[in-house]
Amino acid sequence: LSDEIRQKYNISITSPSTLPVTLSGLLMGFRTVAIEKRSSEVWQVLGAVKTQFSKFGDLLEATKKKLQESANKIDAAATTSRQIERRLKEVESLPASESTKLIGDVDV
Repeated sequence: LSDEIRQKYNISITSPSTLPVTLSGLLMGFRTVAIEKRSSEVWQVLGAVKTQFSKFGDLLEATKKKLQESANKIDAAATTSRQIERRLKEVESLPASESTKLIGDVDV
């Protein structure tokens, strides 16, 4: 009779001795559903983090490129400065009094 009721009406008959087991099974089922729901939310968050992390990687790459360009420009300016210094070594130095008259007193 209980098998027929279970199959026909999808109802389980429970007695006082089987009630704790039935409730435990239901509780486990509800917990499983809750865990599956939370895991779905976690996967969505991880997907969003992955997208943002990819954008962050692109930003780091662009920043690295700009820093390299700046370093190259500084190297070029230093090279030009050394070239100017070499050429200026060939020019005779004026005495301090004459240089002050021409460009004023410069504090370094």
